[in-house]
Order: sequence, then C-alpha cells, then structure tokens
Amino acid sequence: MSFYGTIINAVNMQTLFIRSPLSEDWTACWNLRMKRRRRLTGSIKRNSKTFPVFYARPQDLDFITRQNTPSKNSSTIRTISRKNFLDYLNGYSDNIQEIIEKFKFRNELQNLYEKGLLYKVVKKFTDPVIALENLSNHEMGYVFEELIRKYNEATNENPGEHFTPREIIHLMVNILFSKDKKRFSQKGVITTVYDPACGTGGMLTVAKEAVMELNPQAKIELFGQESNDETYAACKADMLIKGEDPDKIKYGSSFSKDGFIGKHFDYILSNPPYGKKWSYDEEFIRAEAAQGDKGRFVAGLPGISDGQLLFLQHMISKMHADDHQTRIAIVFNGSPLFNGDAGEGESEIRRWICENDWLDAIIGLPDQLFYNTGIYTHLGAYQQKRA
Repeated sequence: MSFYGTIINAVNMQTLFIRSPLSEDWTACWNLRMKRRRRLTGSIKRNSKTFPVFYARPQDLDFITRQNTPSKNSSTIRTISRKNFLDYLNGYSDNIQEIIEKFKFRNELQNLYEKGLLYKVVKKFTDPVIALENLSNHEMGYVFEELIRKYNEATNENPGEHFTPREIIHLMVNILFSKDKKRFSQKGVITTVYDPACGTGGMLTVAKEAVMELNPQAKIELFGQESNDETYAACKADMLIKGEDPDKIKYGSSFSKDGFIGKHFDYILSNPPYGKKWSYDEEFIRAEAAQGDKGRFVAGLPGISDGQLLFLQHMISKMHADDHQTRIAIVFNGSPLFNGDAGEGESEIRRWICENDWLDAIIGLPDQLFYNTGIYTHLGAYQQKRA
C-alpha cells in the first residue's frame, strides 16, 4: 500500500462518521481491530495515554460506530464530517502534527468545508473506480509526476524547483554507486546519503532502493533538508511511513539554517532550484563568505540571481575530510558552467573546484527532460579523492 493510499484510507468516507478518537468508546473500537492493523505510522494520545496508529485497509474500518451515522441532511453531514475529521487530526502525536501544520491541512479542510466540498471531495477520493490504495509507492510516484506536470503547465512555475524526473535520478545514482558495488555487497555495510534540497525525498528514496538491490542487509541512513513547507512535510511523512528516521529531514534553508553543521556524508546528490535568487539568505551568506576558509563559501559568491553554485560549495563542505571518500552528483542548468567572466564569482568557484581536482565529469543531458520547459541541463559529478 502506498503512502498516498494510506492517506486516502485515513479519510475514507466511513471514517468521517467515526466517533472522535478521544471519545469513550475509542479504546474498545481500537482493541477490536488491533490485530487487523498493518504498519505503524504514528500515535494517538488519549487521557495521557499513547496509542499507536497503523495502516488500515478499507475493510478494516468497520470499527466505526455506524449506529451514530447522521441522517442524509447535507448540513448535518457537512458539520459532523468536519468535526470528526478535525478530531482525527488533533489526535496525532507531535511529530505528525508538524507534518499536518506544514501541509496547512486544517486551512484546506476549512476551505473545503466553507464551500460545501469536503463531503464531495472525500467521497470522490474513495470511489472504488479510482482505487489509489492499490497503487505501490513507485506507481503513485508517477501519478505525482503527472500532477506536477499539469500544475506547472497551469502556473508556468519552474519545474526544477519541484520535481526531478526519475530517469535523471536513476542516472545520478548509477554514477554515484558505479565504483562501489563491491563495497555494498560486504556484510554489515553502513553508508550515508544526503540531499540539501531534498524536495519530497525522491532522490533519497531511489538511492536507498539501489543499494538495497545490491545488499538487502545494508544499512542506509538518509539525510535531507528542505525549505518549502509542503514538500518538506511530504518528505518527512514519506520517510516516517517507510520506516526511516524523520528527524534526519530538516526544515529551512541549507544556507542560513544548516541542519547538519559538522556532519559529513558518503554520497551527496541534489537538483537545486535553477535561477532562484539567494537574496533571502544574502546577509548570512555574505557574512560566512567573509570568514574565508572557515566557512563554506571560501571560493566566492555567484551573482545574486542564481544560487546553484552556492549549493555546490555547500555540498563540497559536506565531503569527508579524512580518508573516507565522498561522491557528489548535482543537476545544473547552463548558467553555473558559463556565467561569469574571469575573476568574477562564478569563474572563481569553477577555478577553485578544478584546482582541488574535485571535478570528475560534466555530462550534458538532452532537452525536454523536465516538464513544461525545454531547457538543457547538465549533471556534474565530483569526488574529493580521485581513483
């Protein structure tokens, strides 16, 4: 069952008529269905006690107090649907509450309620013709990609800020791991993967899947940071449901609120936003750049209109400083490769990378890979220890 299928089951039309998790008969209902739950996803608090929350199949939701189902009066249905939905959300533990808040889910719930759409929307999502709960995470990922494509077409937003096609991610992962397959096959192998602009966590997930194919017993620790509220929430929720440590996904700008100060990683990959100004973090970045080699931006600063080379310097700062090897893969558009005359910030950063012998390869990618844009992109591969 996919993460998205779980959400849909959680708001199943029947669930809207369940008594609040805080109601007196909740414990009895819970005990009745305990054995038919699936995977732990969080917890619900009641009278200072904490109860686990598991996946539920639609047929498992018959612990609902059906005798209290309201009449078909539309106003009554709307009111009770909203109340029970809010009770359901409010019952979750603090780590789940952060995800709900970042999604601004209660605001959306209120908007649907005021427009008389809450009942209709949930009913549509639980239509057996759609049956999203039957899709795997991989299949649901392609559904998500299609939604992103349609969204970008409608808003003309930069697709590089939202989504990286899976084909590009697989290429990046193959480049990162191509020389380390023997290492991954060893017993007890432990490795770390980091994405400083992780979005919904797609790169981290694909990287782990690739290692697990080589060695199902390998331990892969995933780390990421994201500044967009909704994508951060989606990533953290996905990590929680997949059994990863959600506390390793940090919120905020990787520049001004680095969540992993002093931490170094084995593999680093990312697709940072293209052509996005870094003026929001400008004061902090310039102050750190003035520290010279004590900071991350020792090589210089690119133009204020594009922070891609700042992300690359940040990633390089996360390479191991000892004999352990770190490999980096990053997706660029053309500006980090060609912007800046000799002596300017971009040129100085490129010179610094070449002089330290970190550049492994620049791979040109075809156009039309990203939804709603025909831009050409490049994949940069870097490592601090040449083979």
